[in-house]
Amino acid sequence: MALARVVINLGGLNIKIEQDAPYPDIVTDMCNRAAVLFGTSIAQAKAADLEIMAATWVDYGDDDEEDEDA
Repeated sequence: MALARVVINLGGLNIKIEQDAPYPDIVTDMCNRAAVLFGTSIAQAKAADLEIMAATWVDYGDDDEEDEDA
């Protein structure tokens, strides 16, 4: 099954959107969702006086790797 994925990483901010049900405007829709989440996250971090660039990168692993091991 096809899987569409949009990932944005900036400092400690990591946004990942996935969709496995294809439809005609999937790329546009997912990119718009990611852009809104990114903008909202930056605004919220600024309002809370958080410095996302000072955060440490945390790799939570790839969900696909867990599925392959099962």
